[in-house]
Amino acid sequence: TMSAWSSLFSIQLLLVILMSVLSIFAKVISCISYGIDNPHVIRILNLISSFCWIFYNFTFKSITGVCNEILVITSIIIAEIRFRKKVDVE
Repeated sequence: TMSAWSSLFSIQLLLVILMSVLSIFAKVISCISYGIDNPHVIRILNLISSFCWIFYNFTFKSITGVCNEILVITSIIIAEIRFRKKVDVE
């Protein structure tokens, strides 16, 4: 019926709007991080951004996007572990 179609369209429109806001939020967070001098804060903000992007990519079934963000998140975690070990040694 028309109401079922209208309801489905409304849900899809809401999803697209939420994903658009999520992608804007992720990009703003990463842009802000590039203006910061503290490497730890940059990594944490980029980690937040990457989790937003992985959710976005998963929602729109972008396998390459999900794989990319998994690599980015892994890289950030490794960098943070190495940085903390270096600080602990000094």
